[in-house]
Amino acid sequence: MKYTGRLMNHLAIFGIAFAAAFSMSTAEAQVTKQGKGRVRAVEGSARYSTGGGAWLELKAGTTLSAGATITTSAKSHVDVYLGINGPTIRITEDSTVGIDKLTYTDTGADAVIETQLNLKKGTLMGSVRKLAAASRYEIKTPSGVAGIRGTDYVITDK
Repeated sequence: MKYTGRLMNHLAIFGIAFAAAFSMSTAEAQVTKQGKGRVRAVEGSARYSTGGGAWLELKAGTTLSAGATITTSAKSHVDVYLGINGPTIRITEDSTVGIDKLTYTDTGADAVIETQLNLKKGTLMGSVRKLAAASRYEIKTPSGVAGIRGTDYVITDK
């Protein structure tokens, strides 16, 4: 009888420890992370600003995060790889685009992404993978908001 009581206590302790470890690994898997954009190509002249700071020349290899604004001049364009948050966008000539939000959460089954771009003027082209149901990919313009759900797109607001 004593042996059975000790065995039950050990099983209960093991069960509690297993449940705690499982809940910690689930919580770790659902941490929201900040996405990044990496400039793949700049044709012509383009600049960027982070958080309303000074305007800097944009070059291939520059890493951009939420809060950055990109502006292109005549006969110019910029290609940006957004990774899990995209994958790609092209900012065409005479355009201004803000990166408002780039986040993703790995839920274990899939990734829930939130991408919010702000097309202030010009044309934005992009390609978006099929998104999980809880994901959002939005492009704000002075005229409204477009929601994208896994397709190629072109949005213009001049």
